[in-house]
Amino acid sequence: MKQRLAIRNLKSTEYSAEEDFVCDRTSDHFANYSETVQEDKIVRELVSVIMPVHDTEGDLLKKAVRSVQRQTYHNIEFIIVDDGSEWDCAKLCDEIADARTKVLHINNSGVSVARNRGIDECNGEYIIFIDSDDTMAENAIAEMVENVKGIDFVACGCRHIKNTCTQFYAVMKGYEIRDQVGCIDYLCYMTPKFACIETNAVWGKLYRKDIIGNQRFDADMIIAEDFKFNFDYIMKCSRGKYLDFNAYNYYEHEGSISRNFKPQMMKTIEKLEELIDVNKNSSIYEPLISRCVNIAFTILMMLPSYLSKDQKKIELFIDRNKCQVLKNPKTKSKVKMAILTSLLGYGFTRKIFKLFS
Repeated sequence: MKQRLAIRNLKSTEYSAEEDFVCDRTSDHFANYSETVQEDKIVRELVSVIMPVHDTEGDLLKKAVRSVQRQTYHNIEFIIVDDGSEWDCAKLCDEIADARTKVLHINNSGVSVARNRGIDECNGEYIIFIDSDDTMAENAIAEMVENVKGIDFVACGCRHIKNTCTQFYAVMKGYEIRDQVGCIDYLCYMTPKFACIETNAVWGKLYRKDIIGNQRFDADMIIAEDFKFNFDYIMKCSRGKYLDFNAYNYYEHEGSISRNFKPQMMKTIEKLEELIDVNKNSSIYEPLISRCVNIAFTILMMLPSYLSKDQKKIELFIDRNKCQVLKNPKTKSKVKMAILTSLLGYGFTRKIFKLFS
């Protein structure tokens, strides 16, 4: 069970909806920007912040953009990728850009393609992703860069905010992962040790561009694409670090999260099968299938009952891997419960989990 604890007050990331977020390029804040960045370049690496945007509501977009523009770490390159938004949203992206911001307008192709375009265009030594309806604490980037020396990735904690309710989670201070198996465990098990970290999400993390290399998001996946990206990245890592700092504010807005099944989600099942097959003889096999079965149950819960062909495909995927997952002592209890209830039929599992969701 997650321990709830207010770690620190990040009120600096809270803004009123009425505030004017359109940047004045002649303001004092940006008048000395070039001089500040020149000073930073002497001792600080360039950080590229990538934000995909698709028809985000105006006030939310302004808050998200301003939270990047107000970072205490000045040597940043901010890339906004407008993924085929309607005219008003696309125009707003251009209006709120400052001297450090590059706005790219592309045809609507999905969040993975938008992020990939941002990676293609960025010049930073490090990359951070942020969603267009979330915010970051003003010192988020500074804290992560300060802790990245000798580390392959840095993750900060998040605050989950729904309406006026905010959840905080306690974490171990300055926890460092020192081998690849530990990095994979971090991604796949989501143990209480990592309670405040959204381990599968790409936001709230600092990546090294040289490790990313030619790696990109899988545009065929519309669910668990972040997990696949993180898995591919972590397979190239040996050291990671997460901070006891809830620097990322994840906002759950009405209508912001879709729980509706889409046929393209079945592509994710195919991709998970490929991952398992490639890694079946490796040391990361057990944590991998544990996480993959978890994702499969998530998709199954979204599936309409009349799509029996897709349902059968997901059930077969779970059946092939459930014994191994049940025997694994690190598997989350929720996943084990889903497997055990499925022995009475997957229809029963769906009813139980929808009842308590």
